[in-house]
Amino acid sequence: MRRRVLLSRVVPLCLALWVAGCDDDPPPTGSEAPSTTTAPPTVATAFLRGAQLSEDARRVDLVVNGATLATGIGYRGFSSYGQLDPGEYRVQFFPEGDRGAALIETRITLVSNQAVTIAVVGLSLSTLTVNDERSTRSDRSRLKMVNAVPDFPAPFDLVIENGPGLLGGIAYLQTSGIAELIPGVYGFELRRGGTAEELAGISGQTLSAGANYTVYAVGTLTRDDIEILVTRDSL
Repeated sequence: MRRRVLLSRVVPLCLALWVAGCDDDPPPTGSEAPSTTTAPPTVATAFLRGAQLSEDARRVDLVVNGATLATGIGYRGFSSYGQLDPGEYRVQFFPEGDRGAALIETRITLVSNQAVTIAVVGLSLSTLTVNDERSTRSDRSRLKMVNAVPDFPAPFDLVIENGPGLLGGIAYLQTSGIAELIPGVYGFELRRGGTAEELAGISGQTLSAGANYTVYAVGTLTRDDIEILVTRDSL
């Protein structure tokens, strides 16, 4: 099995980890200051970005209610977040530079202070809507996983490299729950659910305090190119 990696952001930090809610892993020790839970102030704005996660789609432009929000999103690419008023939107993906016919479209209702990623996925093209976390915890990194591999017959588990399991049983088009980690530099392994069979890996991923991240599993079993992408869900 070939392993291909894509680094999202890499800044050296000390390695440390703790998975919230995992009874087998002790909480951090030492003279740490008490943690606090905070959230961004509520604003009358919503946030939307596009992603291209289908191997069978060309570079795409993201068009929302007829206005271009992002252009030239290539395979495994993510646009920046665009700011929108809360409300209902028609979201279309067009071939780059071509407004003749949309490749795929969907409708979405955005509420105040919500952040969403809409991705092109699948072999026959469909859209996947992912709600991105905006709540933060000042002393932790928060991470979720999305399965965008269309032809793998089993769910995935996400495991910390040389460490414990993190998120498990994530089937195609599903989004996991949230894991909290001590900020640091991590590696992750993608495994067939319930087994030790490694399908892909990535290392050198810096997770910062108070930040939210999403791990995307992409590629196909057919082409033997399943891999992991890590995005920081910041605005």
